[in-house]
Amino acid sequence: MTAKKKAAARKSAQAKSDPKKSASKKSASKKPPSKKSASKLLASKTSASKKPVSKKAVQQAKPSAKKPAHSAVRGLHLRAPMLIVAGEHSGDRLGGDLIHELKQQGFRSFFGTGGERMQAEGMQLVEHVDTMAVIGFVEVLRAYSRLKALAQRLTAMAIEKKVKTVVLIDYPGFNLRIAAMLKEADPDIFIVYLVSPQIWAWKYGRIHTIRKHVDLMLTLFEFEKEIYDSEGVPAEWIGHPMVNRIPEELKRQSPVTAHRGTSLGLLPGSRRSEIRLLLPAFLEAARILKERHPHLHIRLPFVDERLREFAAPFLEGSEALGLEISVGNSLAVMEASDIIFIASGTATLEAAFFKKPMVICYRSHWLNVFIASLVMRTRFIGLPNLLAGEQVALELLQNEVTPAAIAEEGERLLKKKSERERIIRRLSEIPFAPKKKRPARLAVEYIERYLTRPDLTRAEKSVSTSRVGSSKKKVASETVK
Repeated sequence: MTAKKKAAARKSAQAKSDPKKSASKKSASKKPPSKKSASKLLASKTSASKKPVSKKAVQQAKPSAKKPAHSAVRGLHLRAPMLIVAGEHSGDRLGGDLIHELKQQGFRSFFGTGGERMQAEGMQLVEHVDTMAVIGFVEVLRAYSRLKALAQRLTAMAIEKKVKTVVLIDYPGFNLRIAAMLKEADPDIFIVYLVSPQIWAWKYGRIHTIRKHVDLMLTLFEFEKEIYDSEGVPAEWIGHPMVNRIPEELKRQSPVTAHRGTSLGLLPGSRRSEIRLLLPAFLEAARILKERHPHLHIRLPFVDERLREFAAPFLEGSEALGLEISVGNSLAVMEASDIIFIASGTATLEAAFFKKPMVICYRSHWLNVFIASLVMRTRFIGLPNLLAGEQVALELLQNEVTPAAIAEEGERLLKKKSERERIIRRLSEIPFAPKKKRPARLAVEYIERYLTRPDLTRAEKSVSTSRVGSSKKKVASETVK
């Protein structure tokens, strides 16, 4: 027998006499087991050796025993203070609803800018919206230095407090700036933007800033989400909060005086500048209609007593109109009106919610209008027309806002019942919110989902440059056509 054959015979004899040793050598030559088979392998070794295995070793071998990463992430965000920035009273209402829902989900600490509603929900108020609310290019320029200092202060506070989550509500001129400042200071801060800037109307280039600095956009209108989807920006549609707010507020408002005949509602706005520029024209147009329709009942609501006092000089000599003047019940007036003369703004959306034929009027500082004319990308300024994609309400701008023009359209709406019915039918087709869930509740659900799934924002932001370019051209053409 050769030396090689003798060596092979010895190995065979050793394997027969010690099968466990042979098996261990074979297993050593194989690839290491996956994590999924770790517990099975541990159990087989235990039974073979008959030696007890510690509970710690079993837990280490089982991946399921580890705490999910998203739970740890959620815990960090729950414990950290949350910065919320609202710059107007409408944002304060949205912020108040949002904080209420956030507290239900375990978020504990809030600070930032807002008003009485957000403060009542427990937010530490750094600055009140009354000092932040500016309208128009001229007013913004005057407040620039003060608002810049506020943005720097809020950013410093966010870093000092180790903020993990920030919610920015509307107010784009300020909030997009602070979003960039926050991301520069701490790229890991999760930034949510509630209420999309009106990029579909003007400053479409803001989409690049939003894509770079905003982790989640929550839109009030469905078509806005479609724009962001096409641009690779993580976005969700939560609907307009007025769908829940209006029925609740309507119950608290004082009812209007019952009137069997036709009624006209005058809503010249909630700012002093709007009262000064629009109320005289509204009153004169109402006088023209009253002469033609003696039984026409005219209602004029004001937001608060201060605005009513401011408007008093403009009401002198209007006794013949038989005005029903009230405070704090504009929704009740809208609901009871057959037609409405209204200032451009959020109130037009409320009128659309009630499906009311209206005349939309806008007047402002000439410089504001001039600059807007250079950058506006839409045919309409009225939200009902924008949402409908067609003119369902006449829009009168600047010098077009005359008593004669307003009265002429009012006369047409009063005389043509078929036209009123067409407008009502078209307004009924506008989707204001997803069904079944409150916008604030939906907002919190989406915030939590994206907080624990950072891959969602990364996947959206990886959109190709070619897709972004082509979609931008498509949106632009559809908006301006």
